[in-house]
Amino acid sequence: MKKKAIKRLFYKIHTWIGIKLSILFFIVCFSGALATLSHEMDWLFIPEMRVQPQAELAPRKPIIDALKRQYPDVRIENWRKLKEPYLCDIIRIKDKNQH
Repeated sequence: MKKKAIKRLFYKIHTWIGIKLSILFFIVCFSGALATLSHEMDWLFIPEMRVQPQAELAPRKPIIDALKRQYPDVRIENWRKLKEPYLCDIIRIKDKNQH
């Protein structure tokens, strides 16, 4: 009788841990799936990111000049070129007066 009670106890512990871990694994896997689709979700929800693929890319110099004319007190902190041809580049700027 003791052996059966021990098996039942281990089964309950195993089930309890399995349910808790399955919830954790679901959260990790779901957030990972969302992370891999982040560019596509940006394209879907932010119309400004949608571009028509061009045969030739615009040179960086005119883009930088236009950015400096529009925002004279900023500096370019990061320029991210995305691999997908239907998404525009992401330029992160920072105000020169902020530290």
